[in-house]
Amino acid sequence: MAVFKTSIVGVIIVILIWRILTLGFAEHYSRYDDNDDIAKALSWDSAFPPALFKQSRWVEKQDPAKAEALLIKSIEGDPTNALAYAKLAEWVEARKRGGEAETLMNRASDLAPLQIPVQLAAGAFWMRQGRLDAALAHWDVVLARRSSLRSQLYPVLLALVSTPQAAAPFAHLLQDNIPSWWTSFFVYAVRSAPSLDEVRLLYRWRRVNQQPISREERRTVIERLEKEGQWLEAYFVWLNNLDKQQSGALGNLYNGSFELPLSNEDFDWRTPGVRGVQVGTAVTAGAEGEKAVRLEFQDTPVRFQHLYQHLVLSSGHYQLQGFLKLDSLQAKQGLQWQLKCLQAKSGILLGNSERFMGSTSWQPFSFDFEVPATECPAQELKLVLVGRFPDDFKVKGTAWFDAMSIRRVKLKSPRYP
Repeated sequence: MAVFKTSIVGVIIVILIWRILTLGFAEHYSRYDDNDDIAKALSWDSAFPPALFKQSRWVEKQDPAKAEALLIKSIEGDPTNALAYAKLAEWVEARKRGGEAETLMNRASDLAPLQIPVQLAAGAFWMRQGRLDAALAHWDVVLARRSSLRSQLYPVLLALVSTPQAAAPFAHLLQDNIPSWWTSFFVYAVRSAPSLDEVRLLYRWRRVNQQPISREERRTVIERLEKEGQWLEAYFVWLNNLDKQQSGALGNLYNGSFELPLSNEDFDWRTPGVRGVQVGTAVTAGAEGEKAVRLEFQDTPVRFQHLYQHLVLSSGHYQLQGFLKLDSLQAKQGLQWQLKCLQAKSGILLGNSERFMGSTSWQPFSFDFEVPATECPAQELKLVLVGRFPDDFKVKGTAWFDAMSIRRVKLKSPRYP
């Protein structure tokens, strides 16, 4: 009896060992996509689900019916293989069995809500069904978890923006929470959109959400509008996103008192860095408020033109006013404020201040200018170091400016005897 039991146990062990070996070899060969290796895997285990799944991919073009049968057999062996359900859904869809395909794709999505290949397949499936809302829900997962795939999906999303069915799904996507990938897509779309129509749609949908527009989103829209010559629209995008404190600094010239930080973007003061000059706001005696803008030149040759602001003044006559203070400013030709048209009349000087050099206490300065009625939708006010020759750009000392403003003026009517 004991010998018989030992024999039974021995047989069972041999069977288990053989099963382990067959599964092992089947798994080994099924790791490869080569058809011969898949066949070897199935020769060790004819019902090995991964090998059946891969074999279905090899025969799908030559024998669709066999491919479907292999997928079904694969699922029977491993009912947790979400990708097999997704692939089967595609085959069933191609054979015009829509309801069954939807059931299978939903099953795949439920089994693997975070698996990238499944979510990609589900997104494409629902797009083919005309369900952009469902497609966006699946692609949202892909874009959030696999940034490397954004370059592939962003063009698809952008192409959908101008379609009539896109408005509701995009607005719904953005209604409650802004997806982590949204800003990246928004920047891509605004820069790549074939026309401003898509840009305006995206911006409108984004504003459905109560979360403030990010600086990057706003800056990208403004840059695209400026590039297209839509300066006034760009200005209003910037204007509508200012907070209460920033709105208090509005005028024909923004933040001319220099009480607010210089944001270096949009229609605020821009101060791109340059070697040899420090530009920033600081507290100083005699300023109109607490601060003024300070420029310290460190005795380094520099073609300075690195403090400027874009304006959108309508046509008419204006006067720029301000105050300045100089501390031993040594510049052969001096500093000067210049106001020019942007775009069509770029480079045409509308007006300029006197030249500043030497040392002075706080004193006023001003100059008049006229904005033409055509071809000057935007202007640029810039502080420049005047010069033509290398010696002109050797500068040392400090300049302060404060209480700057631009006001419209009426020309005096000529008097006749």
